[in-house]
Amino acid sequence: MESESQNQPIACNLAVFSATEAAAHEELTQFMMSNAQEVTELADGFTLRFADSVQWTPKLATFVQQERRCCPFFTFELHFAPNLGPVALTIRGPEGAKALIEQAFGALWVR
Repeated sequence: MESESQNQPIACNLAVFSATEAAAHEELTQFMMSNAQEVTELADGFTLRFADSVQWTPKLATFVQQERRCCPFFTFELHFAPNLGPVALTIRGPEGAKALIEQAFGALWVR
């Protein structure tokens, strides 16, 4: 039996944001993606690693909350290293989502 998320179309709906929300989300996304220390490609998405959990936890939580509104087909995972070490955000999705992630965010990654 397929889950509801697997039946979602692979398309972002930015119309869920007001103009102010869209601008704030774009700014946060650009800041985050350009400050990821490492990007690891996965079979169905990417993992981005950030310096420390203290600075990045609220930013990542806000990003995930916003992305879930416009792109409900993504699956998000946060991994916190011990001793307030790095935090990693994994973004995964069904077939086609990985290409969308790279198209939307890939140009912002420092590699």
